[in-house]
Amino acid sequence: MKKLGLACALMLSTSPALAEAVGEATLIKTSVTGQSGSIEVREPIHQDERIRTSKSGLGEFRFKDGTKLAVGAGSVVTVDKFVYDGSGGAKAVTIRATRGAFRWISGKSRSQAYEIITPAGTIGVRGTKFDLFVGGDGTTATVMLSGQARFCARTGGCVTLRRSCDAVVATPRSGPRAQRANRQMLAELGGRAALPFLTGTQRLSTSFGPSTGCGLRMATLTKPTQPDKREIERSQVPTVTRPTPEEPGPVPGPTPGPQPGPYEPPPPPHNPPSGHKHKNLFEAIRAHPGLPDKPDFKGGLGYEGHKGLKGYGLRGGHGHGHGDQQ
Repeated sequence: MKKLGLACALMLSTSPALAEAVGEATLIKTSVTGQSGSIEVREPIHQDERIRTSKSGLGEFRFKDGTKLAVGAGSVVTVDKFVYDGSGGAKAVTIRATRGAFRWISGKSRSQAYEIITPAGTIGVRGTKFDLFVGGDGTTATVMLSGQARFCARTGGCVTLRRSCDAVVATPRSGPRAQRANRQMLAELGGRAALPFLTGTQRLSTSFGPSTGCGLRMATLTKPTQPDKREIERSQVPTVTRPTPEEPGPVPGPTPGPQPGPYEPPPPPHNPPSGHKHKNLFEAIRAHPGLPDKPDFKGGLGYEGHKGLKGYGLRGGHGHGHGDQQ
């Protein structure tokens, strides 16, 4: 009988119900369970308690030092350690995030007291508010909302997040990669469900702040519609370009030769006839007043027989006046 009583006492002493209460549930949606079964609003949570949410579940919790933790759908988290100092703060708070989506808001304890452990690394916080995602393969993403946080990967290397929407992604086998939270990062993590409190997939109470942020709300994540396959095939058919008929131009004709100018009689022989003082016929004509300046080629030269022009090769009749030498 004594042995049975001792066994019962041992079972009760190790029961989660008798472990130290470190906080309580402030909001429960759908199904959230702990070590002793379902967790309801205002029920306590205990150190070493493993909390699970259903595929559509949501739980919000408040610890004794004022720290707040939201646990999204399909998540698993364990309160590894909570050492309360009795003055409103805690000497040590360790949370182990195994899988799922979370929002953390630090309480009154010193920043050095907080530690969040993930499969890819550890997060140290400083008056911090951030969202956390842990994938099934251990991929971990942290998105800063306010304050500061330092992520140190298991494989080595640390990244400090200082600005709102700064982010870091790491896996159990790779170092941390710092970046800004954006749609590309969200797609790499698997979609909206990875960060449900930033995309608006799950709504938190007002004490946890807005349920959207960093440009990741659901409206910005709509995938573009795929073009119709037939439209793609038509767009890939090469376009045949036909030459535009040109306006008929003028038919080319023979190239015109040089146009005849006004008639100029060829110069007479350079040397004047023997015994004459004029160089040629035209000087002789101009030297005799009363003779016309230009010969009349239609009706005859009109200079025949003139004694002053004798010997310049003038012929009678209708000559051409070309100054032929005799």
